[in-house]
Amino acid sequence: MLETSLQCFQKGKMICRNFPDPIIIVDVHGIVKDGCGGSGGTFHAEPTQFIGQKLADTSFFTNSSRKAITSIIKEVFQKDKTVSSDVVVHSKEGDGVVQVIASLIDGDKDTAALVFHDVTCVRSVEQRLLDSEKRYEELFENMRSGVAVYQAIDDGNDFIITDFNKAAERSDKVKREDVINHRVTEMFPGVREMGFLDLLRRVWKTGVPEYFPPTMYEDRRIGRVWWEDYVYRLPTGEIVAAFANITDRMKALEDMQQAAKVATGERDKINAIVESIADAVFVVDAQDRITLFNPAASSLSGFTPEDSIGKPYYSLLKFIDERTETKADQFVNEARKNGNARPSGHHILLVNREGERIPVAPNAQAISSGDGSGPGHVVVVFRDVTAERDLYRQKSDFASLVSQQLMEPLEGSKWFLDLMLRGKAGDLPSEPRGYIEQLAASNKRMILLVQDLLFVSRLDAGEQIEIKRTPTDVIKTIDAAIEDNADYIREMKVEVVKAEDVPSSLVMNVDGEKLEEVLYNLISNAVKYSKQRGMIEIGVEKDAQKVTISVQDHGVGIPERQKSRIFEKFFRADNVVQKVTDGTGLGVYLSKRITEAHGGSIWFDSQEGLGTTFYVSVPLKDDEKRNRKTTRRSELHANGTKEGE
Repeated sequence: MLETSLQCFQKGKMICRNFPDPIIIVDVHGIVKDGCGGSGGTFHAEPTQFIGQKLADTSFFTNSSRKAITSIIKEVFQKDKTVSSDVVVHSKEGDGVVQVIASLIDGDKDTAALVFHDVTCVRSVEQRLLDSEKRYEELFENMRSGVAVYQAIDDGNDFIITDFNKAAERSDKVKREDVINHRVTEMFPGVREMGFLDLLRRVWKTGVPEYFPPTMYEDRRIGRVWWEDYVYRLPTGEIVAAFANITDRMKALEDMQQAAKVATGERDKINAIVESIADAVFVVDAQDRITLFNPAASSLSGFTPEDSIGKPYYSLLKFIDERTETKADQFVNEARKNGNARPSGHHILLVNREGERIPVAPNAQAISSGDGSGPGHVVVVFRDVTAERDLYRQKSDFASLVSQQLMEPLEGSKWFLDLMLRGKAGDLPSEPRGYIEQLAASNKRMILLVQDLLFVSRLDAGEQIEIKRTPTDVIKTIDAAIEDNADYIREMKVEVVKAEDVPSSLVMNVDGEKLEEVLYNLISNAVKYSKQRGMIEIGVEKDAQKVTISVQDHGVGIPERQKSRIFEKFFRADNVVQKVTDGTGLGVYLSKRITEAHGGSIWFDSQEGLGTTFYVSVPLKDDEKRNRKTTRRSELHANGTKEGE
């Protein structure tokens, strides 16, 4: 029987010699009897070289493959049917995958033919397709956009939903199992009226993808929402719609459009105001280029908006300090740094296009960029203060004249009052003496006030404060300032004490008379604005560079909104004006000028209703470099910020 089979096979070898896949003949024991066919892609060897060997034991098979080959041969003989399975084979070209197809040879139940078909590439492609399908499924399920797959029915008059991802379930508030295999017009009845069904039909017929723009859709299940879709056709003929619920975006767009409309209206109002106000206004961007230039600025500077827009402001507008003839436009950068800047005094000049020097009062305010990156634009407002300066000079001259005229009768009154109190006019009864003492105290305060007015007049006229430094015991100066206020302290029933750590003596080179005036003003204010039977504490601290004296009260304090004005001439806070009607607002102003003349600084900490502490810091050495820095440091302290912060 075997010989007959082999004879038949020998006849067939002429036919299969060019067959691309190897064919091996085995008996029921798996012994190779013959072979033919290709020797290329599978074993890279002639099949006939295996004759006489047990096929499963050849070196071409892995351990698992040997078991598979043995199982295939056993199964084909036992069940008399064609058996197919993939096995891994070794070759000199590397491992590969072959599909083994085994079948008994017709008419012979003791001989089987095994065909080895190389499927390495096919299986690799199939695996990649499988991996791609898995990735597609994961992508499909985890997409943020809703995705629905449709299949046309009724010649495109309607569509069946064949797939629906999780995002679509969330957006449409339905479950996948509730919509799969249902008509789209059944699940979403409004799609016909909104035109979406027509779009599905067009894409199904033409194969051309289309974008369905934002459209409002409403039904009782999901309410009123806005959708946008991207629709395209698959090679299978199915239609895919990737859609997004853009209700929040559309609402935000509506809000933004409304806000833009309001902003445009506000901008137009602001522009109208800026164009019409009498003060000169210009705006610069982060690169100092002018972006706005109103008519008043044109009139004052001589430059038109066409001359100015887009150019650096400093290339046109020359601000100088008339005292030093140096550039004085640093207020723009100060505004960017601090939020705003308002140079003090009337010493800034604008040199206009014709070269005229015009006194101006500038004020700069930073505008936030809006993106968190800090100030970008700066608005500068300035005006011609020539008339104000003339009026100010006239007032100053008048005050000086009046003060000088007042000093003579006041000094005369003081002399006569002193004579009466010393008994030169005879002994005074106790009651009249009390009246005369009060009159003398009032006279003394009046003389000090007139002296302050004269002092301010001289400063306004440009006179510098002359500091005569001599070795001075600061502690004795403090005691003298307290004694000068003794009558006022008794009248207000307050207690003035020195801190426990204040030394008994501290000598340094200062102008003792002027330092006493500073301390007198600060103690007088502390007494004036303290509560009755309150306490005022004076402290002294010394380090290697300076001596700092503090005067602390527990009185009315300074309102937050007015802290920046405390060192202004004639300024008094609202809450102290209500409590104490007398006072000129010159004390701290003069104290600041005297302290700065020493090369020192003055500042304060205050909380309304809880009290105020003033600090006076005087350097131990008269350092010119330190003096030049004093003005800037004092400006920082003017708003109540402590030195070093």
